[in-house]
Amino acid sequence: MPKDDNVNQSFLLRQQRSEQNFTSSQTFSQRLRHAKGRLHAAQIFVGKFGLVGFFRFMLKGLRFLINEEFYTRAISPQELDALLADGWRHFGEHFFRYNVGLHGYEMRRVLPLRIRLKNFTLSKSQRRIIKRNQDLQTVIRPIEIKPEKEILFEKHKQRFKHSVPNSIYDFLSNAPADTPCEALEVCLYNQKKLLAASFFDIGRAATSGVYAMFDTEENRRSLGIYTMLLVIDFSLKTNKEFYYPGYTYIGNSFYDYKKLFSALETFDWNGSWKIFELQL
Repeated sequence: MPKDDNVNQSFLLRQQRSEQNFTSSQTFSQRLRHAKGRLHAAQIFVGKFGLVGFFRFMLKGLRFLINEEFYTRAISPQELDALLADGWRHFGEHFFRYNVGLHGYEMRRVLPLRIRLKNFTLSKSQRRIIKRNQDLQTVIRPIEIKPEKEILFEKHKQRFKHSVPNSIYDFLSNAPADTPCEALEVCLYNQKKLLAASFFDIGRAATSGVYAMFDTEENRRSLGIYTMLLVIDFSLKTNKEFYYPGYTYIGNSFYDYKKLFSALETFDWNGSWKIFELQL
């Protein structure tokens, strides 16, 4: 299939998934859209079954639901900073934010995370990861999707059990180096073999991880963590204030590795960022 067809198909899939988000029924989805992404718990019903009690139990302390999106081909570095600071993420031209999501078959509260870089310090395990990968060659440059990255993506996506992505363009635009904003890639090579690639946005005061992939045969290297550390190092050297690693969930999940960095803060969905406290 030609590249343009892959991009168009991925764009349509993103639109379809944005309609679904965390909803478990069409009725629920319609009510969310009708309320423009915000619903109080007392308003939520699916068919004959009221979910009020369920939400009060599972989502204690959550005053409203957020499920919002928009599409744009261009935003400025300052606009990117503002969106990230208000809990937004993006895949290509699709920007979204939601404070409740489905993890497997469980509904969870979503936690946007960021690292306040001036307070960041390496842990002992992170120092070991850096030392373990000193034999690799590191390249940081504008994003360019070549066959070697598409092959790596197909290999890496086998790790997913739910919501398996169709294409690398599920996460990137067809001009990922500058659409919708400036973005770079950090690539790791062993000799000439690509072992990992991580894509991240460049704002005026922040960087933000978009997607990372690695050779699953090299698990002992912890390449996902290592590329994050390289982006953090780049962010510090370019005088950024924050690094946004993306969403995670309350409770155990596939994304718990994001919780293991120092100087973490989490968004409270009311406009404020607070120090993240790891709950084991």
